[in-house]
Amino acid sequence: MITIGKVTKPHNRKGEVKCLILSDFPERFLELDRVFLENEEDIKRMHVENVRFHKDYAIVKFAEVNSMNEAEKLRGHFIKIPAHEAVELPEGHFFIHDLIGIDVYTDTGEYLGQLEDINTTGSNDIYIVRKGKKEILLPAIHDVVKEIDLESKKMIVHIIEGLID
Repeated sequence: MITIGKVTKPHNRKGEVKCLILSDFPERFLELDRVFLENEEDIKRMHVENVRFHKDYAIVKFAEVNSMNEAEKLRGHFIKIPAHEAVELPEGHFFIHDLIGIDVYTDTGEYLGQLEDINTTGSNDIYIVRKGKKEILLPAIHDVVKEIDLESKKMIVHIIEGLID
C-alpha cells in the first residue's frame, strides 16, 4: 500500500472530509473509486463518491460517510491505495517508498550506508544516508546520483568536492 493523502478534518455536514494531498499527482484523486483509510487502530475500505479541490487540499466524499460526526471519526486517517495502482513514473523517476532502505555506494565502491529518509526542498530533494551514527546529506542531482538500481537495491553516487567532510 502507498499513502497518497491524509484526512485532516470534516468539511461540512454532508460528510465530506478535507484531505492533505501527499502525492505528486493530485489529479489521481479524480480517478479513485475506492481507497483504504488507515490509522493506528484499524484499516477501512471506503468508496469514493466525489472529489473536488480547494487550494492545496482535496475535498472527498466517501459513500459510507453521511454526516459530520461520521466524518470526524476519519480525522488523522491516511488514505492508501494498493501499490500496483500507483501512477506510472517517467524513466529515471522513483517513488520515495521504493528508495528508502536502498544501499548507497560511491562510484569508487565505498559503502556510505542506507538511504534513511528524503527531504523534499524547493530546488531538489536531499537524500539522508546513514551508516551507524554517521549521517550524510546528498543532493538528489545528476552530478551526484549516477545510478539507481531498484532490483539490486543499490544507488551509486559521485561525491563532489566539499560534499563530505
